Amino acid sequence: MSGKILIIDPNAHRRSALCQAIQNSLYSCISAKEIETTDYSGVEGVLLSTHAPDTLNTIRTQLHDANCPILILCASNAVHDRADYFRAGAADVVEATCDLREILSRLRSAMRRATAAREVALRSGTTRALGFAEASSTFAAKK
Repeated sequence: MSGKILIIDPNAHRRSALCQAIQNSLYSCISAKEIETTDYSGVEGVLLSTHAPDTLNTIRTQLHDANCPILILCASNAVHDRADYFRAGAADVVEATCDLREILSRLRSAMRRATAAREVALRSGTTRALGFAEASSTFAAKK
């Protein structure tokens, strides 16, 4: 599997370790210290260090793909923090201190879900455009 992963983390050591692990997994990797100084072109997955949940909206507006998964590396394990991130649109929330293999596994999983969602939308649109799909009102429940 290949793709371009963006890492946004103010911690240079963690950013370097994550980037090395991602490149060893045959992905291309770009890293940034801050959200504002980042190039989002061609990004297929984002690893974001703990920021306010509101920053996910800022990142979403910059990404070219609305289905691009954003994985949060969270310092705390508090349930209410995780719920805020999920509500803001994060694909997954992982403790920053967990094993790199788990982070990569969760990122791969989120990227596969995003790819499947894009393909389903594409197939659905193609089916309708070719006239193979039934009108949605045909299968509506009778009152």
